[in-house]
Amino acid sequence: MKKSSSDETANNKPEPKEDAIQEVTQEVTQEVTLEATQEVAQEEPQDQNIRELVVLETHLSIGDRFFHEEHDYIKAIEEYTLVIDESDDETIKLKANYMMAECYTKMEKYKEAKEIFESIAADSQQHYLRASAKRRLEHLSDYLVVD
Repeated sequence: MKKSSSDETANNKPEPKEDAIQEVTQEVTQEVTLEATQEVAQEEPQDQNIRELVVLETHLSIGDRFFHEEHDYIKAIEEYTLVIDESDDETIKLKANYMMAECYTKMEKYKEAKEIFESIAADSQQHYLRASAKRRLEHLSDYLVVD
């Protein structure tokens, strides 16, 4: 069977470089975060609180992207740490802590993961992540060696 010219063209296209894509993604993320932060500084106090929440949710989403899509757990932890340090919203902090513990689990740093899950299980009486943290602690105890 004869190859068509479109088949040859498709085969000759260079693959995008992952490093270049990652650099562009990081640059865009930094620009969006910077723009949102600058807008926050110009808002009224009530609007500013909403904007700060949006910025923190953005960092939470960026952390989730690093975790789920890029499997870059160190960068995900950096984003989650930023959220935890900057946020006054307990729900956002709780989500960031939970995902940070999941990052440590993926990195096989079970002691760090266990500490965070224990904290969530003890402190989050009314939140659904408490039950999830308890299940993850059981999983760590049953299946993984914790230093």
